[in-house]
Amino acid sequence: MTETVDHLQMAKEHLVVAESGDAKREAYRQAAEHIAAAKQADPKLTNRVVATTLGKSGEFVQKVLQWRSSGYQADTPWLMDEKATGRAALSHTKATLRDAPLEQIERIVQELPPAAIVKIVQAGLEKPEIAHEIAKSADASAAVIRASGRVTEEAVHQNRKRTRAARGEGSVGGGLEFLVEVLGNAISAKGRLNDSYKAARDHDINDDQKETLEEVFGEINTIIDWYRSYLASGDQSFEDELTKLLS
Repeated sequence: MTETVDHLQMAKEHLVVAESGDAKREAYRQAAEHIAAAKQADPKLTNRVVATTLGKSGEFVQKVLQWRSSGYQADTPWLMDEKATGRAALSHTKATLRDAPLEQIERIVQELPPAAIVKIVQAGLEKPEIAHEIAKSADASAAVIRASGRVTEEAVHQNRKRTRAARGEGSVGGGLEFLVEVLGNAISAKGRLNDSYKAARDHDINDDQKETLEEVFGEINTIIDWYRSYLASGDQSFEDELTKLLS
């Protein structure tokens, strides 16, 4: 309690100096610091009690504390404009992004809304030196490649939805789409497997390489089982696992 009273007394003395016109900015700043210290020493201390002790209004105290929160953007609390707090927040954000540990910045970005993250990513990728930094990191390069693939898939998916909506579900075009996108991709996959088999015959494949191929075959069999399950029942519960497998 004594500490709180002492800080408020010091704040009162600095306000007298500030209002006399001598070293106005510094005196107001010292008053603001002592008011903040008093509230820190006594968390229950309200602006109303501070105002009564200082012989000021609650609005006066609030203005002084807002000025302090802005980083003393204006010369005095009374020269604060509506944009001062915004400028202080922007300055604080820049300092955080510049000086904080990368892990902290990563957590902050991950908690932002998707639209905001997209803007950050877009702004970053437009800087020429970013590609160089990404290329230096295997993890970063892999993440960008995976994200690029997902973006492409989503763009194709959205385009298909717009196309279907434009022509109607029951149109003749639906049959052509099945031939090209569904059956065509399946036949293409069959052909690529056959190409892989032919290439394997021309190589002296060692045991480690055979083991790797067996792992891939196991994953292919799993995808085929999921595909058949979908055709039989419409079950799509495997899609999260499929995404992880393909990435």
